[in-house]
Amino acid sequence: MSGPMQAFGHIRMFLLCQASTLSRRTNRVAVIRLETSMISREAPNFPINVFDLSKGQSAYRQGDTRDGWYEVTDGFIALCHYFGDGRRQVSRFVGPGDAFGFGIGLRQFSAEALTDVRLKRHTFEVAFDDTTSPIHINTPHPALRRAMEAVEGTIRLFSYTHASDRVAAFLLNFSRYDGHTETLHLPMSRQDLADHLGLTMHTVSRSICDLARRGYFQLERPDLIRISDRARLEQLVEYEPTPDHEQLVA
Repeated sequence: MSGPMQAFGHIRMFLLCQASTLSRRTNRVAVIRLETSMISREAPNFPINVFDLSKGQSAYRQGDTRDGWYEVTDGFIALCHYFGDGRRQVSRFVGPGDAFGFGIGLRQFSAEALTDVRLKRHTFEVAFDDTTSPIHINTPHPALRRAMEAVEGTIRLFSYTHASDRVAAFLLNFSRYDGHTETLHLPMSRQDLADHLGLTMHTVSRSICDLARRGYFQLERPDLIRISDRARLEQLVEYEPTPDHEQLVA
């Protein structure tokens, strides 16, 4: 096994173990799937297809065969997994600059447009040896680093046992799409947030109203928050961006 592939395997196992541990700590089932794979920046046959989706449309559906990966250039996508009993779990929200859809085999999530979206679809041919390990591996694509950071961010959310803290941590993390300014636009519904955070819609709504009442931010509209004291909000949840966070979201 090549060095990068072996390192990725260790990271993947570490994150899965952390997700399991944090899930037990919060007494909830954190369904976190690593839909990432190693992709080479120099991989051959790397065409790009740009297309638009309207709000409510899907880039692909759960159970579809994987045929490439995607970059978001405008708008927001929710990655949703549907269970047989009707429950839905939102794995993560992806926005401008994010990538998703890595992996091999059938899709484990549906990629649903929360807004009008423009996507870049990347297709590539990867040869496999007898052990089914990709051989066209040089260095990880930057999109892989973004995907791994997103998984780590989701895992951290489940370390917060109080609903208001979990909501606050999500809002701080999501504010990267607005350049960490005081204004925060939310393209998702309260139910979308609930399905992502492992809470009920009413708990999410109460938590947002409670944080606003305590002066952390002003709720100007259901989809628009103006943060009053970012430092105080970060202190509430001990928010610490990763060292290369600013570089990754630039």
